[in-house]
Amino acid sequence: MSYIKKVQKMEQLHKLILNEFRGSAKDYAEKLRISRGSLFNYLEDLKQAGAVISYCRNSNCFTYVNQFELELRVYSQAVNSIELNSSGGKE
Repeated sequence: MSYIKKVQKMEQLHKLILNEFRGSAKDYAEKLRISRGSLFNYLEDLKQAGAVISYCRNSNCFTYVNQFELELRVYSQAVNSIELNSSGGKE
């Protein structure tokens, strides 16, 4: 899976948790179209970023125990051939 797709999945999971999506780990994985194992990897990534996450069996959902916000940014810039030619080899 590409880096951008992983970032998108992380954002989707974050939104599911914020919106208190109800379901089992399998339901979360199906909603995100990832494996159950990948879901737990993403949850671990969120935990490493500072999130405290628990699963509430009564409400059947993952929740943030602490105040947690996720902001992911991906920057890219295409370089055209004119830029490459004008900067290459000149001193």
